[in-house]
Amino acid sequence: MNWNLVRLKKIKPGCFNRKFRLFETKPVRLNYTQITFEYPGPARRKKNMNQNLIKSEPLKTKMTSQDWGSMEWLVDDSLSPGADMSVAVMTVKMGEVAPAHSHPNCHEFIYLVQGTIEEIVNDQKRVLMVGDSVYIPAGTVHGTRNLGAEDAKMIVSYSAGMRKYESA
Repeated sequence: MNWNLVRLKKIKPGCFNRKFRLFETKPVRLNYTQITFEYPGPARRKKNMNQNLIKSEPLKTKMTSQDWGSMEWLVDDSLSPGADMSVAVMTVKMGEVAPAHSHPNCHEFIYLVQGTIEEIVNDQKRVLMVGDSVYIPAGTVHGTRNLGAEDAKMIVSYSAGMRKYESA
């Protein structure tokens, strides 16, 4: 089964609402490095999003380094224009702390794949071990402390293509 997102109704000429509906449709056309989503409607609008779809091509990533560790961005708006989410592999060095901060424009989901961390969410501390996860609502102050004897690695996902970062 293939599924497409289709806008529900026209609000005024040239504008569409933000609600979407899933429905079964014909397969989406794949063009090696490009996925085309088709929106049936008056102008037959198309939204193109560049992606690495061929396994032989390496995934284009972006690395950002901090004093406490690093973030290797796998998907975000700068790597895939039009992306409505961000995903990164976050590494927190042994004994380091990623300082308290918030993201006013997006929710965050953390899945721990290596090490042991303490996630501080609104002054509540929670110890995470490999396989544990935590959901952090938009605007919530949070920080991460590595408690283990090795670097901690986690998959971090945000509900926006370009997250905003505010120090606490």
